[in-house]
Amino acid sequence: MSETIKLEIISKCIKDFGGKDKFKNVFNTASYQRNIMKFFNLTNLLSSHITRNHLENDKNILELSGGCHWILNRNS
Repeated sequence: MSETIKLEIISKCIKDFGGKDKFKNVFNTASYQRNIMKFFNLTNLLSSHITRNHLENDKNILELSGGCHWILNRNS
């Protein structure tokens, strides 16, 4: 997936989460899975293992404690 598409999907996830104030740029795994499904018109949910690998392998995305929430570092 291109970086542009990934950022577009993550922006939708942040909007879904209501990312304002201290939650700016925060999104959750479930929203990411759902928005991937919508964007690519998939019928099955992306597995949590694939989703986690996809997010962990991006230097601009950091996992927050608890493992379900992520933050996009737009300064990188």
